[in-house]
Amino acid sequence: MRMYDYQTMMGIKQQEVEKNAKSAWMYVNNTQKQQQDESMYGKKSLRKRLENFLGLSN
Repeated sequence: MRMYDYQTMMGIKQQEVEKNAKSAWMYVNNTQKQQQDESMYGKKSLRKRLENFLGLSN
């Protein structure tokens, strides 16, 4: 195998690794954001249910 072919092959592999790392990082960020959103929704929902139960809502 010529050096040029090896460098080209390694460059392509490096691009794949970077793309996969970026995809994985985006997945982690989206998962964390989704969990945070669900947590916020749960808190708001609980607060609303308590306000309704206690008759505090407008």
